[in-house]
Amino acid sequence: MDVLELVSKYLFSLAKKGLNMVGYYQQGSAVSGLQDKHSDYDFIVIWKNSVPKIAIRRKVTEKLGCKVHDARDIPSVKKSIEALGVDNKILNIAHIQEKDFFNFYKELQDPASFNPDTFVRLDGLSNAKIIYDPSKKISLYKNSIKVTPEIRNIFKNYIKSEIEHDLKMLEVSTERKGVANYIGYLHDLVENLNILFALSDRKFPGSMKWFEVLNKNELGSLMKELEKRINKEDVTGKILKIAGNFGFKPSKEIKA
Repeated sequence: MDVLELVSKYLFSLAKKGLNMVGYYQQGSAVSGLQDKHSDYDFIVIWKNSVPKIAIRRKVTEKLGCKVHDARDIPSVKKSIEALGVDNKILNIAHIQEKDFFNFYKELQDPASFNPDTFVRLDGLSNAKIIYDPSKKISLYKNSIKVTPEIRNIFKNYIKSEIEHDLKMLEVSTERKGVANYIGYLHDLVENLNILFALSDRKFPGSMKWFEVLNKNELGSLMKELEKRINKEDVTGKILKIAGNFGFKPSKEIKA
């Protein structure tokens, strides 16, 4: 059974239990063509009234022969998730209520409710492969979401003090001994400046892990230059050895 067939069987099994599914779509690297051997398969499911409870979902997935790596509700971002393992593949499935899903774009346009985490959601939708959408609600919503100058300005005002603080601390950590703090501030600055580059191009910012591959701007070029100077394999090997001395090793369990 391939991934799409398995997900379809799983979701329609849930729908048969009296739950009203609005629709679902696939997003992420498997859709964009950026998939590598570490990539997962990402799906978003929208439910009309309520999201199926974890206990019910777990029973259905186990009957289908899936291993449940992770399953949890995340009220702070209005979703419930699971990571399923099958045939050496990882499937990440997020369940969202209709009333929340179709309100994300509206919240992004209001400084009072603005949350930059919504950017990744809307990037996923804007590049999604819609699989089941009988009412066409998801398709219409997908076509309606646009990056506007107003959204860019809201983010710019929202993040201004944080970026300026991180710039100052990057300067300070440059003059101090040590590198860990420097890396932390550099990461935060790269992430936020990348968002501004994307919004300036009228695109929703996607996952940080892909921006260096996709972006041809000066920030992307700087990161490629930095990558050439760092021997990641050597650093990773030494960190693994140090952690191993304390009895730690890379987890085999996956979090959604």
